[in-house]
Amino acid sequence: MEENEESSQVPTRLTLSGPSDILAAVPYIVGYHPRDTLVVLGLRGGTPRLHATFCRDLAAADTDAGCQVSADRLAAALRDEECAIALVVGYGPAVEVTRHIDAVRNAAERAGIAVREALRAADGRYWSYVCDSPECCPPEGVRYDSSASAVSATAVASGLSAWPSRKSLRDHLLPVDGARRALMRTATRTAEERGARL
Repeated sequence: MEENEESSQVPTRLTLSGPSDILAAVPYIVGYHPRDTLVVLGLRGGTPRLHATFCRDLAAADTDAGCQVSADRLAAALRDEECAIALVVGYGPAVEVTRHIDAVRNAAERAGIAVREALRAADGRYWSYVCDSPECCPPEGVRYDSSASAVSATAVASGLSAWPSRKSLRDHLLPVDGARRALMRTATRTAEERGARL
C-alpha cells in the first residue's frame, strides 16, 4: 500500500509530560479550543496511547443525577474501548466542572479505569483534582500558556490546527445559502459537465 506523504508528516506521538502538555494537546485532538466542556481522553496499551476521545457540554447534564448517569455511560464506553487510563479536563467554572469531574472519577474507579489526571482549566489557569500538593498545585491555580508549549509547536509544525471554538467550527460547516448557494450550484454544474466531457 502506498503511503500518503501528507499524513506521514503528522507526528505519531505527542509526548505529554504534565498538565500543561495535556492542556496544549486537547485543542488539536478535538479540533477546537473547548469552553464549558468536559473532555475525556482514553488511553490503552503497555505504553499508554490515545485511543478514544469524548467531549460533552457541561450544560448537557444539569443535575447531579444527570452527571452521574452521563459519567457511568462514559466509563462504560471507555471500558468497551479497553482503555485502562483516562485523562479528564473540564473547561469552565469550578461549580460546574467539579461535579462533572467527581462523577467521572467515581464512575471510572468503579469500572477499574485509572484517572491519571483530572484538571479544571479557566482564564489561563489550571487546577488538578489528583494533586493536593500546594507546591505544584496551589489553591489559586497554575498559570499556563498553551501557545508557548512544545506540544502546540509540534502540532502546528505538523499541520494540525484548532478552531477558536466549537461554534466557529459548526458555523464553518453550515450549508451556504442565498447568492453563495447559487454560485456553488453553478460551479457544481460546470464541474459535472467538465467531468462528463473528460
